[in-house]
Amino acid sequence: MQNNETPELVYELSRAIGEPQVKFDNMTRLLYSTDASNYQITPVGVTYPRTSDDVVAIHELAHRYRIPVLPRGAGTSLAGQTVGHAIIMDFSRYLRRVWGSSPGVKQTACAFESEVWS
Repeated sequence: MQNNETPELVYELSRAIGEPQVKFDNMTRLLYSTDASNYQITPVGVTYPRTSDDVVAIHELAHRYRIPVLPRGAGTSLAGQTVGHAIIMDFSRYLRRVWGSSPGVKQTACAFESEVWS
């Protein structure tokens, strides 16, 4: 991804999932560049999906811009699995429970419960 595409991506993500759920500023990117490992890789940006529709929208835009997507929970990985040059989807804010899945199926679909606290 070229730097001049970043504002367009941020704009499209903000329209798709809401501006407060999209963070591409340097401080947020720095905070998400590490986990419990020794690795430090600055992400393209960070998103906080609230619904499964948000997850789909993030994937669609990432595909269009040819940017990897990286799901993240609490960032407790000891081997660097939660850092990378990608759009981070932080599920720890709103999407915390998996209601169902299809084990053994090649493409598994999951439904998430949204836990939004005021």
